[in-house]
Amino acid sequence: MSTSTGIVRAAGTFGPEESGIGGTSLRVLPTTDCRRALVTARRAVRLWSQGRVAGQLCAFPFAEVLTHLRSVGRLQVDPDLRAELLAARVHAWPGAGLLREWLPMALDQEDGDYDSYVGNTVLTAASTSDGVLGSEQMVDATLVAAAADLVLLEAETLTAHPTRAQAVRVRATARVLTLSNELAPGFALPRRELDALSELLDRWDETSDAGRAHTAHRCAMAVVGQVPSVVRDAVNITLLPTTRMHDEQMFVRCIQIFESLYRQVADRIAQSIIALDSGDTARPLALLGEAANRVRATQGLYRVLTTMPPDAFAVIRAHTNGRSAVQSRPYRQVEDLSAPRPSDGQGPGEAHGMTLQGTLLLREADLGSQPAADIRKVMRELDSAWRAMKRSHWGVTLKTIGRVSGTGGTAGADYLRATAQRALFPLLTTNTPT
Repeated sequence: MSTSTGIVRAAGTFGPEESGIGGTSLRVLPTTDCRRALVTARRAVRLWSQGRVAGQLCAFPFAEVLTHLRSVGRLQVDPDLRAELLAARVHAWPGAGLLREWLPMALDQEDGDYDSYVGNTVLTAASTSDGVLGSEQMVDATLVAAAADLVLLEAETLTAHPTRAQAVRVRATARVLTLSNELAPGFALPRRELDALSELLDRWDETSDAGRAHTAHRCAMAVVGQVPSVVRDAVNITLLPTTRMHDEQMFVRCIQIFESLYRQVADRIAQSIIALDSGDTARPLALLGEAANRVRATQGLYRVLTTMPPDAFAVIRAHTNGRSAVQSRPYRQVEDLSAPRPSDGQGPGEAHGMTLQGTLLLREADLGSQPAADIRKVMRELDSAWRAMKRSHWGVTLKTIGRVSGTGGTAGADYLRATAQRALFPLLTTNTPT
């Protein structure tokens, strides 16, 4: 896939509706331009398919297709273009880059789930080792790329429509990017890439909206330049909101950041189980300490989510039924690898196989009193950070949807409140929030 379709978006032409928080996305085109973009997309896909039949290894026209999908929302894709995309699946053999993973996501109007909403298959494919960086580093690179694009998205909108609410969101997204080395230490950025953002936050009240947007955008662009091209491409093509709303693009990016982080936390718990089972306590201490630090850094991400107006989220919810975060597999893996737990009615109950809590209790007598105490301490730290994160989730949900039912069939905020009480390691900690 050509890197020309990377994260950076063209300025575009704004629609007649107000763009930004509570309004439409900057990607929504006026009617005439939208029709023109549709014709261009259909023609480009048809020509690509014809080229593939002839054996040509030409790049898929992601930019043209994405222009249409982001302007109308993926649930409103033009039927003729959808037919062209369905036909393109036949020709998405090796050599088409991430296309084989992306097409099902773009065609999930009737059978979409949480994975296809977030683009997990595409992001997972892009995070395999590139020969230079390992898979764990590539996952962290995905998180960094999503955080940088979140800043770009909001800074561009602040430039186009400067409002106090938009400035607040830019500040929150910039804060998340400054936390990237805590959220994603496996792809740590040079300090110079983040210093300008930190300085901007320090002198925020002395800076104009134009200055804020310019500095934030410039810093985010510098970060994007550090990310492997396959990750940039994957992050770009997975921004496929179901609506035309600006807030949903922010929402998708935040979810993608969380998913990358959950994958890393689950992986560190799994590695800790193996190490602890062999009598190694040094490695679990490092792994679980890092996992706790990652989870604590999510507080900055929740500040971004609190900037979403309830009315905007109500529209998004209406278009994402069946795509609930309760379906997140990495999140479930974190909890299932930690300790056996009863079913909550939303997924598998008792974990099968080894858990971190079970391994510690089994091997504790052989580890020695001090090493075992150190392991217990770091497990409690992870537990505390995890439950604090869940309480933040509950608080944001209560603010945006109140006590209505969740999109996954849960009791919404009440369900999240109950799950926030549950310890990762119930035999090591109480169920009282710490």
